[in-house]
Amino acid sequence: MRQAYGDTVAGTVVTDLGFASAKNDAALHDQQIVNATMPRNPEAMKRRLSDPVHRRLHQRRAQTEARIGIFKANFLGDHLPTKDFASQQRYIAWAALAHNLWVLARLDTAEAAIADAG
Repeated sequence: MRQAYGDTVAGTVVTDLGFASAKNDAALHDQQIVNATMPRNPEAMKRRLSDPVHRRLHQRRAQTEARIGIFKANFLGDHLPTKDFASQQRYIAWAALAHNLWVLARLDTAEAAIADAG
């Protein structure tokens, strides 16, 4: 990513415990990237989660993973129905547009429900 977008592209990395390893920790340290990887060790995990910044980063990661799951399950399906890369990009772009319109429509409905209740 840094080769393609420059040195400032990644300042913090937030992952679940599946990416936790001494090698990844060392690589992030060498690159001077803030390491918010969830550790596998339960005691280390408890210490990390006591840090409000770390906890906030992981709450945001969980929200993002849930949104990706909704996008994949409800808008992409099991597989991309096209074979060439340009067609796949176009298919995903249309799915992203449909998803974003769906989110916007739900926001309007939620705001109306709140206004009616208040």
